[in-house]
Amino acid sequence: MKRYLELKIAEAFGICSYIEISFASRFLGNCYRQVLPNEQRNKYLSTRQLTFAILSLWNTNTDSLPKQLQDLLSNHQTQRQRYELAEQVAKLFNQYLNERPELITAWQQGNNCYQYPHEDWQRQLFTQLQLGQFAGDDLQNCANIGKSCQIADR
Repeated sequence: MKRYLELKIAEAFGICSYIEISFASRFLGNCYRQVLPNEQRNKYLSTRQLTFAILSLWNTNTDSLPKQLQDLLSNHQTQRQRYELAEQVAKLFNQYLNERPELITAWQQGNNCYQYPHEDWQRQLFTQLQLGQFAGDDLQNCANIGKSCQIADR
């Protein structure tokens, strides 16, 4: 999609140079990391960071994983298969974080939102990863305790 947009811009204007094209989840993640204080930034991981966090959790805590997820992992024996599955789950979690606030709110309260068959293990995994959702009061809380929210260096 990025390449397609670059080509269309170049076609329309004769050149496409020094243009940064980011998609919604990456754009929002960058915004969160730029304005939130350091202690809250770790809630917002890129898909790549989240993929490796999931893999790490799967490789170290297999006994604490939900039964449905253990069964799913038993069908993904090789590291390559597990990486691909972790990447799919990471993309899904990033979508949830950016596009489904009602789901994340329910999960943070320990409840399922939609009662889908896979929602239970997803909620448990999400909780184990200790991910968060951007809340408007994060910035307000930062201001209230006298901290300045500085824009992070890229």
